[in-house]
Amino acid sequence: MSTNKVTLQGNITRDPIVKGKTTRLTLAVDHQKRVGETYEKTGTSYINLLAFNALAEDVAKTFKKGAAITIEGSLHSDRYTDKEQVERFTTEVWLSKVQATVFGKQS
Repeated sequence: MSTNKVTLQGNITRDPIVKGKTTRLTLAVDHQKRVGETYEKTGTSYINLLAFNALAEDVAKTFKKGAAITIEGSLHSDRYTDKEQVERFTTEVWLSKVQATVFGKQS
């Protein structure tokens, strides 16, 4: 049995973009490694997110650029051919849950 479930915490990189009954946004997620008693940032990943219907409306109304959020959803990949006939690949998280996050100190 396999499960397709993603949970991430990060910050919204731009205001959500609404198109019809969908909302697109991008989440910046930091990579960290433990160094002694503290954590050191080693990089950032930018994850494309897509919300549908009522959740799309809620996300667009509630969250703006810079907001810290925790998301749950499923990972979806696709491929397409662009105008120059180059094959492209996309990966995004289709959202099922979004909530505001308050980041605290890590111990």
